[in-house]
Amino acid sequence: MRDRESRELVEELLEQAEETRRLIARFSDESESWRGKALLACLKNQQALLEAFGFMLRAGPSAPRAAEAEAPQVPAPTTPVVGEVDGDRARAIVEEFDNRDHMFDRGLEKLNSWIAGGRGALPFQKRENHAYLNRTANSEAMIARIETELMSREGFTVRLGRLKVDGLEGEILVYGKIQ
Repeated sequence: MRDRESRELVEELLEQAEETRRLIARFSDESESWRGKALLACLKNQQALLEAFGFMLRAGPSAPRAAEAEAPQVPAPTTPVVGEVDGDRARAIVEEFDNRDHMFDRGLEKLNSWIAGGRGALPFQKRENHAYLNRTANSEAMIARIETELMSREGFTVRLGRLKVDGLEGEILVYGKIQ
């Protein structure tokens, strides 16, 4: 399926849709063979759709859409590989998380409380010049989606890396704004 042309994929999807329509037209509650054929048709449709989506994702966009063409260009992250933020810089970032008193111990306590919330907590939080993403509670797909939003709409153009401080009970990614 990988080397198929997009035209062939479209034809196969349309054939599968027609087969499903014919099967629905012959619907019968009492027929066990109909149920088996319906299940098989559904699985074939699902496989064809997944292969088509995979083909489209591999091929990438062939022409820019109008909305994408009008969207502002977002600068690429300046540090593509996740590093670590440690030392004095990490301490300052933890202090910033305590947005009232800017105390390290209080910031660390708030970070750990947020991490302990797991999937029920907010997936990310923003403070003055940094965004914090709770990597512990999010899937890779969700992390990628949130990162895209942070780095496009929210203006956090620098992926600083993983926050590394003693006492932190999870994994936090930190993003910054260029000033």
